[in-house]
Amino acid sequence: MSITSAFPHGSDMLKKLTLLLAAVLLTACAAVPRPSSVPVGGAAGSSNPDAPPYDAWSRVLEQFVDAEGRVNFETLAVNRTDLDRVVAYVYDTGPNNQPQLFTSREAVLAFHLNAYNALA
Repeated sequence: MSITSAFPHGSDMLKKLTLLLAAVLLTACAAVPRPSSVPVGGAAGSSNPDAPPYDAWSRVLEQFVDAEGRVNFETLAVNRTDLDRVVAYVYDTGPNNQPQLFTSREAVLAFHLNAYNALA
């Protein structure tokens, strides 16, 4: 039995279920409170604390991802300060906290897709 034969209305119903699942997951992620102990954005010593923490993200990629794209999760779990800065920035600048930056449904969707792609 194929997945599409399990649904009487074919792939249209499967698309709706997929969108519903995605919406539930995104809503659950948005409801997670930001850890108050994590510093917000900005490069170390930067005069702009709202600037994206590109330096922290670069260090995460350089230190914990090898040339084949494999992540050393064991080491990252021990030294996650830079990753926490990036995640806090994504949380702080998202549609739930900065709705004025996301003026359309497409902008919100783009944010969530980009955040997922960066952090997954």
